[in-house]
Amino acid sequence: MATVKIKRPTLSTFQSWTSEAVQQHIVWQRESWRDWEFYDGLQWDSLDVASLRDKKGINALTINRVFPIINLVYGNYIRNQKDIIAKGRTKHDNELAQVVSEAIAMVADQNSGPAIQREAFQNAIIPGFGCIYTGFNNDPRRENISLKKLPWYSVMWDPYASPWFDTNECRYVLTSSWKDIEDLKMLFPKKAQEIDDACAEMWGSEDTHATFFSANEEDIGTEIENYRNYLSCGTWVNKERKRVRPVEMWYTVIEPTWFAVMHDGRAYEMDKFPLNVQYNMTLAAKELVQASVKQMYTATFIGNLLLQDIPSPFPHSEYPFTPFIGYLNRFNQPFGIPRQIREQNMEVNKRRSMALALLNSRRTIIEEDAAEDLNATHDEVNRLDGFVVMKRGKSGAIKVDELAELAAPQIAMMQQSEQEMKEIVGANDEALGYNTPAQSGVSLEKKREFSNTVTLSLMENMYRSQKILGEKILSLIQNTWTEEKVLRVIDRLSGVEKFVEINKQIQNEMGQIEVKNDITQARFDLVITTKEISDTMREKNLDLLFSAINKAPPEAVAPLLNVAFELSDIPEKERILGKIRLATGQVDETEDMTAEERRQKLLEAKQQQDALTAQQQANAQKREELEHEKIAAETLSKRADGEAKLIAAHAQLQMAEQDGFAKGHELAEKLIGGGEDDTARGSKVRSTGGKAIPFPSRATKRA
Repeated sequence: MATVKIKRPTLSTFQSWTSEAVQQHIVWQRESWRDWEFYDGLQWDSLDVASLRDKKGINALTINRVFPIINLVYGNYIRNQKDIIAKGRTKHDNELAQVVSEAIAMVADQNSGPAIQREAFQNAIIPGFGCIYTGFNNDPRRENISLKKLPWYSVMWDPYASPWFDTNECRYVLTSSWKDIEDLKMLFPKKAQEIDDACAEMWGSEDTHATFFSANEEDIGTEIENYRNYLSCGTWVNKERKRVRPVEMWYTVIEPTWFAVMHDGRAYEMDKFPLNVQYNMTLAAKELVQASVKQMYTATFIGNLLLQDIPSPFPHSEYPFTPFIGYLNRFNQPFGIPRQIREQNMEVNKRRSMALALLNSRRTIIEEDAAEDLNATHDEVNRLDGFVVMKRGKSGAIKVDELAELAAPQIAMMQQSEQEMKEIVGANDEALGYNTPAQSGVSLEKKREFSNTVTLSLMENMYRSQKILGEKILSLIQNTWTEEKVLRVIDRLSGVEKFVEINKQIQNEMGQIEVKNDITQARFDLVITTKEISDTMREKNLDLLFSAINKAPPEAVAPLLNVAFELSDIPEKERILGKIRLATGQVDETEDMTAEERRQKLLEAKQQQDALTAQQQANAQKREELEHEKIAAETLSKRADGEAKLIAAHAQLQMAEQDGFAKGHELAEKLIGGGEDDTARGSKVRSTGGKAIPFPSRATKRA
C-alpha cells in the first residue's frame, strides 16, 4: 500500500490564518473592550460629554452599577471555589486517586493556580473570555509544569469553530504578545541574526510598531501597546524600546498513527516512545492499530520569518490553552455580563445627570424690554442669592418656573432601569446585602437562591473550564513525573501539611522491585467537588448532623460527633477535637500517616473501644448482680422481721386468752358460791346438789 504524503501548512498559510483571525476578532474585541471600560467606570463617550456640557449645560455623571454587580458574581465564585478531584477507574487506580488529587493541587499551588483561575474567571464575566496556558517551565528551580494566564485579547482562534477549542472542529489557535527583541533572540538563539534583519525591515516602515498586518487590522493588543508607548516618557523608560509581536500558532494535521492497545483498554502512540520501549509495548499489547488521527503542531513566526515549526512537545493532542467563557452568542462569540446591562447603566447615567440639572435649573420667561440687560437678569435669576432689577412697571413682565418638579419622572425611570439591571443579572438587593422588605430568613434565602440560579450557567462554564484544565495538568503529570517525588500538600479539612511519596521503588516479599504509588500507569476521571455554599448552608448542615447524632445509636455517636466538630469553624476547634478523640478513641485522619498506618491505628482504636465497651458491660452486669443480692437480702430481712412480729403477736394473744380465762373463772365462782378443784382430772368442778360438774379446760373449749 502506498504511503500517503502529509502536506503540512506553510508560512503563507500561517499568515493567512492570522490575518483571518484578526479580522474576525476585531469587532468582538472592541465590544469586549467596551465592556471592560464600563466596569472601570469609563461609561461616557467623549462626544456625548462635550455635547451635554457645551450645548445643554449638563455635567455628565457616572453611576457605576456594573461594578458592584460584577463584584457580586466574582465574590460568589471566590466563596464557592471548587476543587479538582480524581476518581480511579479500577479498584487499584482508586487507591491512588487521592494521591493524584493532591498532585494536581500541588501543581496549582506551585503556580498560584487559585489566583490564576480567579483572574481567568474575571475575564470570563467581563470581556467574556479568559485563557490559561498549561506547559513546561524551563527554570529547574521551579515546578516543571507551569500555568500562565494569558491576556484575553492576545488569544485568537479559528472563526469557524467554537472558542472551547475542540480539536474536532477548531483548526488553529494562536497567541500573540509583545516581547522585547532581546528576549525573543534568547528564545531562538540560532535565529538571532535573522530576527534582527526581520525587525529592521519592519521598523523601517513609518509605523514604529509595525507588523505584517495592514494598518486597518490593528487589534486591542496593538492599541494597548501604542497607549503604553504614548505614556512612556522620561529617563526610566525608552519610548523607542525595540519590541516585536511574534505569533505562536498551534494547529492540527490529520496523520496515520500506530497505536498499541493494551488489555485494559489503554492505547499508546508508538512513535512517542524509543525503539526498545516500542518493542516491549508490542509484546505486551493486545493488538496494534493504525488510525488517522489529528496531531498537534506549533509554529512561531514574525513577519516573513519562520522561527520554528515542530510537533507539540506535550503528550496529549489537545491545544495547551484552557478557555474560560462567560456566555456565547449565536455566532459563537463570547461575551460577559456588562454586554447585557450597558445600555441600562448608560440610561441611569443620563437620567441622573438630567435630574440633577433640573434640580438646579429655572426657566425664565421675560418680555424684551423688561430689563436693561436680559443676560444679566437671567444669570441673577439662576443664582441662589440673585438680585434682579426690573424697569418700573415691568414686575409682571418676567416669569420664573422651577424645574425641580420635572426631576421626579427622571428619578423614577432611573430607578426602573436600575431594577432591570438587577433582574437581568440576578443581582437582587438581597444578594447585594441591601435592606429589603423581606425580613424572614427563609425569604432572604429564597431571594439569594434565585440570584444563584440566574448565574448558574456562568458557574457551570467555569467548572467545565476547570475540568479541562485538570485534564491537561494530569496528562503532563503522568508523563513527566516518572521519578520518585515527595509531595507536600495541605489537607483541605484542617490545613495540616501532609507528605506523600509517589513512584517509589520498593522490594516486595518475593524480592522483586515494585513501584509504590505509580501514577504514570493508572487511569482517572476528574470531577469537580463543591465547598460550602454559604454560612447559612453550613449552619443548616451542622444542624442536620447534630440532629442525626441525637437519633443515632450509642456506637455511632462518637464518630459522628468527631465529624461534626471537624466541619465546624468554632474557635479552639483542634483542642476540642483532641479531647473528644482522647475520650472516644477516634483517629485524627488529618495526621500525616500512610494508609496502612491509618488502618492499623483505626484497628487499635476499635480494639480499645471494644475493650472499653466490654468493661462497661461487665461493670453494668456486676452492678445488676449486686442490686439483685441487695434486694434478696432486704427481702429475707423483711421476712424475718415479719415472722418475729407474728410470733410476738401469738404470744400476746395467748397471754390475753389466759388472763381472760382466769378472770372468767373467778367471776363464775363468785356467782355460784363455791366449788372445789379436781386436781386429779386437771380441771375445776363445782358442787350442785351433791353432783360434781366438771368445768371444761381451755383445751376442751378449743376443741
